[in-house]
Amino acid sequence: MFCHLDMHLSSRGNFCLPSIRSKSIESLWIKNMTFDSSALIRLFRCTPNLRYLTTSVDKLPNNTQFPSILSSISSIDLIVDHLTNGSINLLQQMPNLTSLTLQLGKPYMNGHQWKQFILVYLPKLITFRFLRFFALNNKEEINELIDTYRTPFWLIDHQWFIRCHWGLHSGKITTYIYTLPYVFSFFSFIPDITNICTISTCPRKEDYCTYNRVTTLLASNDSLVYNIHFNNIRHLELTFPVSDHFLTALPHFDRLISLTASSDSDADVEIVLYQLQMLINRAPCLYLLTISHWNSSMIQHVPSYLTSNSIRRLDLISGHYLKRNYCFNSEQCTTFLRS
Repeated sequence: MFCHLDMHLSSRGNFCLPSIRSKSIESLWIKNMTFDSSALIRLFRCTPNLRYLTTSVDKLPNNTQFPSILSSISSIDLIVDHLTNGSINLLQQMPNLTSLTLQLGKPYMNGHQWKQFILVYLPKLITFRFLRFFALNNKEEINELIDTYRTPFWLIDHQWFIRCHWGLHSGKITTYIYTLPYVFSFFSFIPDITNICTISTCPRKEDYCTYNRVTTLLASNDSLVYNIHFNNIRHLELTFPVSDHFLTALPHFDRLISLTASSDSDADVEIVLYQLQMLINRAPCLYLLTISHWNSSMIQHVPSYLTSNSIRRLDLISGHYLKRNYCFNSEQCTTFLRS
């Protein structure tokens, strides 16, 4: 049996975990919920034949102990906010794991540490995918980190390649590292950073540059990595104005259904609205437009500039709810309706 739970709850306590054991559930996908250690242990007790699990786990205490070996699980996809000893203990209980996918918080493990862990505890692992953001102090630390993924274990034995983007922000080097091919549904460019650098352990730099699994993209105007292509974007968060090379990485908007548009505070309003209209013209399926983080002087021009035959929902409040420093008059509302 396959079970897919996609819930948006105000608190974890609103969802009551089952107390009855189910031997028929083999695949479980729980989205928009985060499990603590006790809930996770209870979940495993209720699904003794579970083989595939996708979910999120909280910061598991370092002393978290799982009651038994989870020998039935062969594939797990986890969002792990903190990679604690408790999280490591969880993976250690899965000796038959063949596929491991992780979205990681802090702290990070380097390639040597992952190699040792996999050899000792996950001898059957075939597929390993991860991504994470973190900060380093200097470029030398980045080079040292990347070198730990250049060993025969990674490049020859498993052919697990990684790509890393980084740039200077607030005196620290913000780093985004992930395995290739990119298998996650979202991609977020590093915000507020110029001159982003990219390095990969792939034999050829042009390999794995099409990210077709990405459906949600968060991009600021100066953070585009030009050699990456996104052909399946459905949800886009974008800061205007965009660079001249933006359309190189995003040639297709025919599947775009929601757009959240922000703007730099000092941006030229005519350029921003022109670029936004050009993007809307190329998005025939666009259903929702959210105007976020615009100053009131720019928002007042929106009704007379933008037109669309596809937009059914327009959100002008979400990014300005606390300020609420501008209201549209009846004439502007009429213009909106006709646009």
